[in-house]
Amino acid sequence: MSPVSRRRGFRRLLPRSLAARLALFGSAGTAALVLAVGVLLYWRLLESFDVADDLQLADQIRVVRAILEHRPDDREGLVQEAEWESGARRYTKLYVRVIDAAGRDVVETPGMDALLPNGVFASPTSAIDDPNEGADWVLDGDHTFRVMSAQVGSGLAPRFVVQAALDRDHEEDLLERFRAHLALVLGVGIVGSVVLGYAVATVGLRPLRVISDAAGRVNSARLTERIDASRLPSELAALARTMNAMLDRLEEAFGRLSRFSEDLAHELRTPLTTLRSGLEVHLARPRSEEEMRDAMAAALEEVVGLAELVDRLLFLARAESGADALHVEDVDVASELESIVHFFAAAAQESSVALDVECAPTRAMTLDRSFFRRALSNLIANALSHSKPGGRVVIRALLRGDHLDVEVEDDGEGIAPEHLPRVFDRFYRVDPSRTKGSGGVGLGLAIVKSIAKAHAGEVSIRSEVGRGTCVSLRFPLRRTA
Repeated sequence: MSPVSRRRGFRRLLPRSLAARLALFGSAGTAALVLAVGVLLYWRLLESFDVADDLQLADQIRVVRAILEHRPDDREGLVQEAEWESGARRYTKLYVRVIDAAGRDVVETPGMDALLPNGVFASPTSAIDDPNEGADWVLDGDHTFRVMSAQVGSGLAPRFVVQAALDRDHEEDLLERFRAHLALVLGVGIVGSVVLGYAVATVGLRPLRVISDAAGRVNSARLTERIDASRLPSELAALARTMNAMLDRLEEAFGRLSRFSEDLAHELRTPLTTLRSGLEVHLARPRSEEEMRDAMAAALEEVVGLAELVDRLLFLARAESGADALHVEDVDVASELESIVHFFAAAAQESSVALDVECAPTRAMTLDRSFFRRALSNLIANALSHSKPGGRVVIRALLRGDHLDVEVEDDGEGIAPEHLPRVFDRFYRVDPSRTKGSGGVGLGLAIVKSIAKAHAGEVSIRSEVGRGTCVSLRFPLRRTA
């Protein structure tokens, strides 16, 4: 099974509830912590028992050593240490054996030979050294002893070997009770941590349910629904504010979409109504060939207008969705401006408006040529349509830092301040009474804005009633195509 499959299988075993998952992970963490602490305490307890037992055995060996070195004929003292001391203990039984240089047992605790033969003891410590660290000996897998041995006499010719052992059954009982208590504490800790963790997680996740419920109430008819962030924890309050800001944007976008749909229906209704009325009138009675030709010409004009509207809407939709990628190339801005002005020269002359170009020397810019032409054409067409006879339209292009600024300025009628924030919206017209023949359908500046955005640029407008309008396009410098 692959690692990915194993991970997916593990995820399927986890509970679906987040609170249950948090409780599960919390209990696992608690169990691991309790187990680690228990193991550490158990290890320290074992170590303490070993040290205490070794000290007791070493002390017993020193006592027997002292008797053998200073009172070698005091057999009664040896018997007392080997037999009476061991017999007087209730919980920890101590065994002592003294062996002479010939390997004979001088004295030993009764019953020691059956439990602890000579072979279970490690090599004894030399007579000039203190007794070394003891070792464990297990008899029949049931009884545990701590054993230690040391020599007595000259280091080169020891006279005796003292062997001492300590029954550790009482300690083993104590360790067994400790393990049982540890298991109990571990079990109670796991169960308690699961219950407590689930309760804490449920309470902690309650604000998320508040957010979820509020978000679930949002639909197309209730876009004003918001999440109350004042009663949420600081960590979730930031999330609630972010979601509220998202809902604000959605409400604004939905409002724009609704207005766009209404404007689109209005713009399509007028030419369709005109087409229908004209066709109904001409079909009501027989018409001459000339009258039918005029009717078809009028219908064609309306169809051309509809086709142009649809084309502009399609361009806007594709530009804003990124479906039309930029086809960038090195563009000579001055040459392009001259070409566009030459194209509008006849219209400007017919309107008695002067059309001038002010272009500082600029290097070739990396732009989409067709998009650039379309944006400038829309701006110049708007400027000409709002200029009075004898007016002037100026097209400027200059480099400012790392941007190219292109401005189209006229000295026409200007725009009132309350209209400026919306002039780039689709179908928005400053004068609603203007028709397609006199003022377009209100898509020109929306297209200009989309083109600037496609180039990662921006568009701005400033205007003063009675003194004219200036629309500025700003394009960032791009690397050479």
